[in-house]
Amino acid sequence: MKLYNALKVFKKDTVERKEVIGIISKLPDNDKVTKEILEMLGNKTTKCKRDEDFKGSYYVFLNDTIFLSDRKECKDDYSRICLIAHECIHSVQSKILQKLNFVVSNIDIIAFLVIFVLRFVFGNISFIPYIYLVIAIVSSIPRIILEIDAVKRSTIVSYEYMEGKIEKNELEYIDSIYKFQTKLLLPLFLLNLLIWKIVRCVFIFILYYIVVL
Repeated sequence: MKLYNALKVFKKDTVERKEVIGIISKLPDNDKVTKEILEMLGNKTTKCKRDEDFKGSYYVFLNDTIFLSDRKECKDDYSRICLIAHECIHSVQSKILQKLNFVVSNIDIIAFLVIFVLRFVFGNISFIPYIYLVIAIVSSIPRIILEIDAVKRSTIVSYEYMEGKIEKNELEYIDSIYKFQTKLLLPLFLLNLLIWKIVRCVFIFILYYIVVL
């Protein structure tokens, strides 16, 4: 697919975007797509809930549930199949890695609060910010592994799901868009994923090296 045409799919009301939405509209609603992809992945335990209050689709490890937004913009989203595939993949990923991600993510938050308090109790201990930096980096590793795996596999799973449900030329067209946009947006996706860790790191360094108390 040509770069120019692929980029035009991002913009609303373009012919390319309407064409893609028209193809995706032939597929079932998000609830059914989720259940069918879970079945395709051999997952019979993950639950699926949908509501207009949900801002998007996401998987929650603690209660093994995929939450789907019932808002119109989510139901009509041309990328919905790939996004749902992404969340379904999370549901079948390593439970050990998911538990580790949950634990280290909470350790990161607790460490931030403790180090924040230490600044006021013991003053400026120069090596403390570097301890938090190490904790933040280490705690990011499980999440990055899980997300990159889900991103890479989402285009494969969405292709397999759509195969036989739409025309071959339509399938190849949608697949090319999903692959292009996945590669293009992956760096931004990872940045968004880590943005609060980055903010916390910057804040700690400012607190210890710039703010005078």
